[in-house]
Formats: sequence, structure tokens, C-alpha cells
Amino acid sequence: MNQKQLQYFVTVYQTKNIQTAADRLFVSRQGVSKVIRLLEEELGQKLFIRSVRGVIPTDYATILLPHARQLLEDYDAIRGLHTLAAQAKSVVTIYSLDHVLAYLGASLIEDFHKAHPSIILSVVDTTDAMALTALSAQQRSSAALLW
Repeated sequence: MNQKQLQYFVTVYQTKNIQTAADRLFVSRQGVSKVIRLLEEELGQKLFIRSVRGVIPTDYATILLPHARQLLEDYDAIRGLHTLAAQAKSVVTIYSLDHVLAYLGASLIEDFHKAHPSIILSVVDTTDAMALTALSAQQRSSAALLW
């Protein structure tokens, strides 16, 4: 199972129509059908009942849907990490203990962004031990603060 298969599955599930899903994905109807068929073979379960009006998700598809969405979100998060890693010299990580940053308010972040628009703030609410572990693992090329 791969990201493309999951994306096609979610789109077909949402649209209840293979042609509409293909249009949204900018691929052919046959391409979507093939990917769904291969996913069904891999899982050993039918995902959709095909009809003249479109497709009807099976119970298995309904159970699979939230997991597929979560995996796609995880893929996006990993891609985001890659983007942050590529910009590591301009990322400042703030390890906020006991939600200290919540007390300081969003204005602190807004003011920082106005003063330093090229720096990305990464705020992590954490515990003392986890913050110290993360700080000790920081690379020298990135900055980190402990609040």
C-alpha cells in the first residue's frame, strides 16, 4: 500500500464516483480504477461496489477511511519536516514548559514574526525532561529556546 493508493481511495470514497475522482486527481478513469483494484487485491477486501450511478463504499472501506486519512496526514507531516530541515538555519524551536507560551499569548509570536519574517518559529509544548533531551540532541546549525 502506498500514498497514491490511499489518496485515490479517499478521493473515490468522498466523491462516490470514479470519474469524478479521476477529474479531481487529474488522472484517467482507468488509472483510478486500476489503482483501486490493486489496493483491493493487496488488502484482500472489496472497497467499493460498482454501479451505473457510481460506487458504494463497503463496510470495510468505511472502517479503512479514517486510517487512510491519518496516514495521508502523516505523509504530509513528514514532507513538512523535510521542508523545515531544508530551512534549518532559519528555524527557531521554542520548548514551552507547562504551556508557558499560552500565558504569554499569540502577540509574542506575531511580534517576533514581524521583527524577523525570515525565521520560522516551531513551538513545542513539552515537559522538562523531554525538553532537555530535545535540546541536547539539537544540531549546532539550529537554534532552540527553553521557556
